[in-house]
Amino acid sequence: MSLAAGIDLGFARDSSALVTAERVGDRVLVRDVIEVRGGDATDPRSVVRAFAETLHAREIESVTADVHYRELLRVELADVDIGLVDAPAGHEGRAATYLHARRLMIDSRLSLPRHQRLLAQLYEVRGRPLAAGGMSVEHGRADGAHGDLVDALVLALWQLRERPAEWDPRGVPARSVGWDPRHAPERAGVLRDLPELD
Repeated sequence: MSLAAGIDLGFARDSSALVTAERVGDRVLVRDVIEVRGGDATDPRSVVRAFAETLHAREIESVTADVHYRELLRVELADVDIGLVDAPAGHEGRAATYLHARRLMIDSRLSLPRHQRLLAQLYEVRGRPLAAGGMSVEHGRADGAHGDLVDALVLALWQLRERPAEWDPRGVPARSVGWDPRHAPERAGVLRDLPELD
């Protein structure tokens, strides 16, 4: 698989987001960053149909999503002939998807577009250790959003991975689960000469 997509839905309070990514050699390029806010954002059918246009154009046959609105999403995606791949469950699963994305960034294998809302949300990601071990991933409220674009991004990257990532919660400090300011995109080579997206 060389193309993948992640969806994060947030009809009531947050936005809904779709991110597509493509593997090119040993690198991953983010191709589409789409966010639906206001108006149609509260109508699941409109949101999925808007995303389906991009998915069909890219010939992507399935998307990865977390548990939020999963059954509703499964039904709406079936209507537009797109499959649903479940994201890893629980705190451990969520942390695994974020650590996988972080590894791509640190290894300078991820090219992100200069999408200001996505970058702002990346800077807001934090990890918090859990009393029983492991960690949870938390988002701030950058630009009024709650990490919707970042969630869609890491889910697309997870679907695109070459093999299941091994995850050890003791292996990475909790504060650096997500975006690490010590590895700013310009320094880590994450941002390449890609067009700016709205």
